[in-house]
Amino acid sequence: MKIKKLFINRYECGQTLIEVLVALGAAVAVLFGITIAVLSSLNNAQFTQNQNLANKYASQGMEIIRQLRDSASSGLSQYSNIFYCLGEDGKLIAKGLGCGQNVGVFVREINLDQNSSSCGGTGVLSTVLVSWSDGACTDISNPYCHQVKLISCFSNPATISAP
Repeated sequence: MKIKKLFINRYECGQTLIEVLVALGAAVAVLFGITIAVLSSLNNAQFTQNQNLANKYASQGMEIIRQLRDSASSGLSQYSNIFYCLGEDGKLIAKGLGCGQNVGVFVREINLDQNSSSCGGTGVLSTVLVSWSDGACTDISNPYCHQVKLISCFSNPATISAP
């Protein structure tokens, strides 16, 4: 009788080991799923933060253009139809080969289109483009795959006649 009981215990021990391995595998799968969910949430939060900052920088760019229009007697007419870089100091610099990251991890560019037909032929079409890159950018030719673009028409104070 002792021999029979010995075989039963060995079988039960092996079954317990399999149960432990299955439970461990299930726990690893659950932890892996939670880790993926947390990492995805962190990536989404970082993207949202960057998008909000880009919106802020684009709005600042429009405000700087508005100030330039209001402060100069000739308005925006002194700026030609080329692209400019706009750094943190608020000064427009001719773009040349490119702006690079001029506001933290962001690239802020401005285009002023004089006498644009989109603005009635006498206004200045102003475009502020803020771009940034993250791990989701896979295109080598355009490393800044995310962007915020604001477009607005500004009147030239010199062309507005008083009533």
